[in-house]
Amino acid sequence: MPRYPLRPKFFGQDLCLNGMNFENQTKKIDATTSRTLSNDIIISGSNDKTIKIWSLNKVAKCILTLDGHNWAVFCLRLASKNILISASYDNRIKLWNLTSGRCINILNSHTSSILCIDATDEIVISGSLDKTIKIWLIKTGKCLLTLSGHSSYVKCLLILSNELIASGSGDKTIKIWNINTKLCIMVIIILKIEI
Repeated sequence: MPRYPLRPKFFGQDLCLNGMNFENQTKKIDATTSRTLSNDIIISGSNDKTIKIWSLNKVAKCILTLDGHNWAVFCLRLASKNILISASYDNRIKLWNLTSGRCINILNSHTSSILCIDATDEIVISGSLDKTIKIWLIKTGKCLLTLSGHSSYVKCLLILSNELIASGSGDKTIKIWNINTKLCIMVIIILKIEI
């Protein structure tokens, strides 16, 4: 069996991730978690609107399916060992209790599809086609802050510290934000390089 590098997108009925077959996932996988629960578990999100928890043995087996989004699941992050965060093209972020398999909160404030999330055990940050970044409190689901400043969609996010986050956008900029002052403190312009 061929081995493929770990990537966020996989295609086909029998999907392959580092030489392991995925059964019963009939749609394209759009997201996998960057942090696994253990060495033998991985979580995927798909165009079929589901999230699947996989046990990775010689043949990967789906051990739990979470269903609740109205569109493709595009982003996944673990906030803690028991809390999974999913984001979708349905403009919503869902918090899931992995012990019970139930959705415990829905974060709904973006006006367009959510393209990226990052999280700690206390906050979630989300970026969207609506060109905004939102910061949410996991415990209450409250949107604490909306940051605007990109002229195109927000494609990637990274929590740098308790005060700083980085955002990358289709406007070809990376911005560093201080979430305490609500200000962009640095802009990196990505120049197109001709080769």
